[in-house]
Amino acid sequence: SAPSMAAPAPVSAPVVRGPEELVFLSHPDIVGLGITPADVIRAVEQGLLKKHSVILPPKIHINLPGNIFWNTMPCVFEDFYSCKMVNRYPGHEPAILATMVMGDMHTGQFVAHLDATWITAMRTGAVAALTVKYVAKKSFSTIGMLGLGATGTATLHCLAALFPDRPMTIKLLRYKDHAEVLRSKFEHHANLHILIVDTMEALCRGSDVVISAVTAADRDLAQPEWFESGVTIIPIHTRGFMNMDLVVDQVVGDDTGHVCDFRNFKNFRKFTELCDVMLNPTTLGRRNDTEKILCYNIGLAVHDLFVGRLVLERARAHGVGIRVPAPLPGKAFL
Repeated sequence: SAPSMAAPAPVSAPVVRGPEELVFLSHPDIVGLGITPADVIRAVEQGLLKKHSVILPPKIHINLPGNIFWNTMPCVFEDFYSCKMVNRYPGHEPAILATMVMGDMHTGQFVAHLDATWITAMRTGAVAALTVKYVAKKSFSTIGMLGLGATGTATLHCLAALFPDRPMTIKLLRYKDHAEVLRSKFEHHANLHILIVDTMEALCRGSDVVISAVTAADRDLAQPEWFESGVTIIPIHTRGFMNMDLVVDQVVGDDTGHVCDFRNFKNFRKFTELCDVMLNPTTLGRRNDTEKILCYNIGLAVHDLFVGRLVLERARAHGVGIRVPAPLPGKAFL
């Protein structure tokens, strides 16, 4: 059976009291905190397990011509409010950029403004890795991956952290030099056997799990007959696999409110939220090793909130970031 990480630690109330201040954290600030993929996975797992206790309205999604989008993603959990703004523009590197504000629910003060590009990539990779843990068949050994930019790289980092001793064959779909670059980054992982393939058919056939981090697709990327019995399909950005909606035995998603307007939602054979699979692993989710399961984890603000809270607490502990006073305006504001 797959090795599992330690049970998520109890969620503690964040420390946002003391002198009222607003902390600005840049991308280099956050990367320099030394937060590991395992740290992110634990934070995301906590967030998923607490999903039914958060205020989580569906994200506001604006689509524009040219595969451009802007999303606004608010969330409240206990002491924290967060709101992330994220966009995708072709030509950006990485393609998805994000920023996030966080606030104290007791005082109404904004407490942080974070660059959220790293947070977005890492929490998305963590959700994909956790989906493999909770949904893939227990005997999985081969994972096919396409879309090998920031999110794809983060996903492989999280898979390596979540299954450090499990022998796995990782098939990468060739695109520009992305597959070769990614393979070079993971050559030191003795348990990972990394192959590069040239076609989607070669990627899908023989894979127990197929993970796509492609951020834009105007057509279906694979034929149903290419997928093996028992496969778990994880299109991270929900693109390119809609032709599988009515073929698979069930669909797992991270939030009903975010996928209920999908074209085929009412005709899914079975739909279960990922958090419910995690909370009830013996009664929900995969029923046998032959089921084909499609996972629509569209990405939730609760993932950002829990990882953002981790980042803020780590930054406060190490004195990282730019701090400015943030008093309430008071009667003399105008």
